[in-house]
Amino acid sequence: MASIGHVLVGMAAARFSRHGQETTWTPVSAAVLWSGLSLLPDADVVGFRLGVHYEDPWGHRGATHSLVFALAVACVALVIAAAARLPAMRTALIASSS
Repeated sequence: MASIGHVLVGMAAARFSRHGQETTWTPVSAAVLWSGLSLLPDADVVGFRLGVHYEDPWGHRGATHSLVFALAVACVALVIAAAARLPAMRTALIASSS
């Protein structure tokens, strides 16, 4: 249920990323993409099935909920946005906050 907050942040990021920008993405596809990106830190729940405990460094709210992980995601977003000829720095900043 806590992932609803991640989805809402992703939807806000989609709206902010489209503000004043020409794009071929529909609002729905942009919201799905940004919401999926904002859910990325919660991918650590897969570790529970592999025996990772909640309080472990790779457990929930561990490494994937860190500033380092957010900056790594922003760097990947920057490279992808630059390759797609999108506003790279703006996209990276939005990705780091979502």
